[in-house]
Amino acid sequence: MTVQVAVDFGTSSTCVVVSIHGRDPQVVVIDGQPLMSSAVYAAADGTLFVGQEAERQAAMDPSRYEPNPKRRIDEGELLLGDSVLRVTDVVHAVLARAVSEARRLAGNAEVDLLVLTHPADWGAVRTRLLRQAAGGLAREVTLVPEPVAAAVFHAATFAPAQLNQERTVELSNRPGESLAVLDLGGGTVDVSVVSRAGGGRRGFQVLATLGDPSFGGADVDQALLEHVGGLVSSADPAAWRELVEGRELADRRRRRVLRQDVRGAKETLSRHAYTDVPMPPPFADAHVTREDLEKLIAAPLSRAVELTRAAIEEAGLRPAQLSAIFLVGGSSRIPMISRLVHERTGVVPTTLDQPETVVARGALLAVRGERERPAPPGPPARTPAPPRIGEQQTKIVRGPAAPRPAFPAGPPNRPPAGYGSTAGPAAGAGQRR
Repeated sequence: MTVQVAVDFGTSSTCVVVSIHGRDPQVVVIDGQPLMSSAVYAAADGTLFVGQEAERQAAMDPSRYEPNPKRRIDEGELLLGDSVLRVTDVVHAVLARAVSEARRLAGNAEVDLLVLTHPADWGAVRTRLLRQAAGGLAREVTLVPEPVAAAVFHAATFAPAQLNQERTVELSNRPGESLAVLDLGGGTVDVSVVSRAGGGRRGFQVLATLGDPSFGGADVDQALLEHVGGLVSSADPAAWRELVEGRELADRRRRRVLRQDVRGAKETLSRHAYTDVPMPPPFADAHVTREDLEKLIAAPLSRAVELTRAAIEEAGLRPAQLSAIFLVGGSSRIPMISRLVHERTGVVPTTLDQPETVVARGALLAVRGERERPAPPGPPARTPAPPRIGEQQTKIVRGPAAPRPAFPAGPPNRPPAGYGSTAGPAAGAGQRR
């Protein structure tokens, strides 16, 4: 039995897909959901709980809870409660849970290939840490940049005629089609422009990549929670402060339920014009509308669209020269983002059901395409040797005509602002989820 697994390790949530006997990748359902929370809880006895289990345990002792391990990748060690843990061990716990759920579908067979996705601007240090965290989980581990995985998935899903049937794509001086990937995740916004590098539909190179680590789906949740507080807190300000700040176990449990209800309201507003948020006593239920939500997030969504325009410009292209702008990540369901992209670029963006699963599904297709692509012709002595176990198969290649993306000023090994502490070494600026 051949088992291949791809894990899209995200800031707030993680997606897992599995392919058994070469069949099409299928999303692994964990705790009844297509996504698993990336959260980790370190119990006093050394047990590391992951996902919903970690979120439930967090109500007991929040100091032992880390909701976003990916943001801490540069810190080396984490203090959870009274335990000091290596970041790679915390990430390993998330990846191990993901792989174990995938193996369950394959009768607990060993994983032959584990594909991990990462931001395109993650350099050698961060990708090495990610690879180390996957140690012992599969016979072979390979890495794929997130925008490349997204581009491969969409290229495999849409024919060019489907993408361009309603508009004319301007010619550019680049061979092959180019497209932009706007990834609105739980904790970050990332934009990359990729171009087909030739050799079939799975060969893509990253031309430019930019990111905003200060905004994501979790920030939308927080903004909506504060808006709800503004609607109901006047009934009993002291009770509201106790609800959102109280340290008693009962307060933490009520707060956890409230945050789940607010997140559900956000998702409902992607499909309907209004919804109600159930509130605990002594508060009345809160009525919220899509218009309310759009006012709260108009500024950060506008920044995301401007970031998209800037990445396209850095790639030496105009929006009209793109084959498509693809929206991925759970927050891409917000209708306002599609509207803003269309208004400011002139391109109607493309998305799919379950956009948060696109990167993981595309990652397996990308690696499968790399392995199926024939080696270039040439004398036998010059034929490249087959890749070694564990060797990364997908690389970022910047064409000579493509400007390098801008990165924050500072020492070469300093991570982009917002990606955790700068206490540990960060990746070099030249790669990127």
